[in-house]
Amino acid sequence: MGSFRTAVTAALALSLTAAACTADGNDGNGRDDGHESRAAQPRPAPLQELPEIPVSGDPLGESGGDDPGEVPRGTRPVAEVRLGKDRLVAYVDAEACALVVDAPKAGRFSLRTAWPKDDSDASTDSLPGGPYARSSTSGHERRSARAQLSCGERAMVVTYDVPGALDVSGARGAVSVVRPRKRNVTLVVVGPEDVRARIMREV
Repeated sequence: MGSFRTAVTAALALSLTAAACTADGNDGNGRDDGHESRAAQPRPAPLQELPEIPVSGDPLGESGGDDPGEVPRGTRPVAEVRLGKDRLVAYVDAEACALVVDAPKAGRFSLRTAWPKDDSDASTDSLPGGPYARSSTSGHERRSARAQLSCGERAMVVTYDVPGALDVSGARGAVSVVRPRKRNVTLVVVGPEDVRARIMREV
């Protein structure tokens, strides 16, 4: 009788040990079920979480700024703004912002800027949502449109400078458009709504 109670006690202890291993995410053979490794993965940058929008044509491929074979996988359009007849399309990929401008007077041109990995890569930009890296380019015609792209993980800010005032004739995606009171330019701000609101208050 004593040996029977001993066997039952040993079996119960073994069952409790197996249950504890399962609760800890271990399958009993020393292998983790993946919960811990998934939890350790970093979250995507806020810009990467913006929803993709459909765009007509292939603005990025038609811009001539990048070899189509060199466009990073996962590049997605997230915003489109029309200023008069000028069309601006904003893209994001795994580590950068991109902009395509299609304007009757300036032609098609594009920019791509990776967001800073740390403060040493950043520009001295005081806007919220940074740090930012910055690049700029202009259209093919003299004194035509000029675009400056400030790219951060939380937002991208396009400073669009063109002779004359252009009215906003359309906007789609996670985007806000503003003309600062003290500058004769148009700012196109792309990002989550709360970040855009903070930027808009500063300009």
